[in-house]
Amino acid sequence: MPLVFAYASHAASSASKKSMKELLRLVGDAAKCDLVAREVLTYPDLAAAMDRGEVDVAWLPPVSFILLDKRGKVTPLVNHHRGGRAEFHSVLLVRTQSTIRTPAGLVGARAAWVDRHSASGYVLPRISLAAMGIDPRTAFASERFFQSHDAVVRAVVGEKADFCATYARLDRAGNPVRGAWMDLHGAEGVLRVLATFGAIPSDVIAARSDLDPATSDALRKAFIDAAYDVRGALLVRDLLGVDEFRPWEDVGYKTLRHAMIRAAAEGLFESAEPKK
Repeated sequence: MPLVFAYASHAASSASKKSMKELLRLVGDAAKCDLVAREVLTYPDLAAAMDRGEVDVAWLPPVSFILLDKRGKVTPLVNHHRGGRAEFHSVLLVRTQSTIRTPAGLVGARAAWVDRHSASGYVLPRISLAAMGIDPRTAFASERFFQSHDAVVRAVVGEKADFCATYARLDRAGNPVRGAWMDLHGAEGVLRVLATFGAIPSDVIAARSDLDPATSDALRKAFIDAAYDVRGALLVRDLLGVDEFRPWEDVGYKTLRHAMIRAAAEGLFESAEPKK
């Protein structure tokens, strides 16, 4: 019986889907199990599928993992590491020529969010703006979910939104060195960073909590080893933007959990609990 590995594909290309199948074949061979890919459109869809027990293993963003972990649905296997670091940040982007110069200038603007389970593309920016005295429930002229980081960037580039929230990797000096907008055709020189929030813990590859522990252990080792395989390293980097996997550690998750609880209690965003 094959195991289902799910991930939010965000309309992934046929080449990306082929690469994912190749990566899962490599990991499955090492773990002595058969892994098949299941693509879903959004993070909430991904969390809901795992909550219903339709998925055995998944690549989960931090918010989805926290919600599923709270319900006892998942066992974390590995953290994603990039540049030797597990955390990333949220940034707000505006057009270079925009008159918006501070977060206070976002009042009355059109917002582009990723989706309700995106820590960098929705949850953390709303929490951070509220802490600055900007009420995200009423501040914006409009709010739209575009379902991917590339799509929110394109929305600002194409003037369909005035600002977007997305992820970034920062160097030690706090300067962005990697982000959704940096390699996107047409975005070069068009956008600037308005604000930076974070840090945010890394994505997780997790198994359903009732999966056989021996299988979970074998998958953990196989994912870790894949990033050191010649072909596997290329697939991991191209598909996930990951340099290596490491055994899961609860780094940064406690802080994000508490922030989400406080923000939900204050009504800063609708419940992101997986839907049955």
